Amino acid sequence: MYEQNFGKLKPLIKKEFIRWVQIVGLEVVEEGVTLAVKKGGKTFSYVETILKEWVTNGLQTIEEVRNYEKMKNDKHNIQPIQDHRINKTDKQQALLKWAREEFK
Repeated sequence: MYEQNFGKLKPLIKKEFIRWVQIVGLEVVEEGVTLAVKKGGKTFSYVETILKEWVTNGLQTIEEVRNYEKMKNDKHNIQPIQDHRINKTDKQQALLKWAREEFK
């Protein structure tokens, strides 16, 4: 999977992948590679950063990882509600009025 997406798998990187599989399991490692590819990552270091984040957050199963990533995506897609009833000029006028009263 790594070679198909990143290039030749060097022995040192292979050893690190084996270590990660022992820590989090094959499915989670594969999900890390998939996410790295989706985000444009091109190195093992990028995959490892993702895996470290998941371990730091106590994620142990593929379901936990997927729920965590979904929550992160949902959180980033929330747009703040803007109050269009008060335009910039009105806000500036209100601020000036407050400042005049506050600093009389």
